[in-house]
Amino acid sequence: MAVTILQGGDDEIVPPAVATSYCAAFPNTRLVELSGCGHFALIDPATTAWQTVLHELRSLG
Repeated sequence: MAVTILQGGDDEIVPPAVATSYCAAFPNTRLVELSGCGHFALIDPATTAWQTVLHELRSLG
């Protein structure tokens, strides 16, 4: 099963290095890093990051 990780490039709660190491350990993982994005922007519909989240969710089905 493939996994996609959406990672904020400026996330200080879960640093991008965590996602990078996960992808190295599990080669079927795809990393989508959003530059200039912090931890909570990914769940905030008022941010530009939200459009990427919606795009990735729509691609699942």
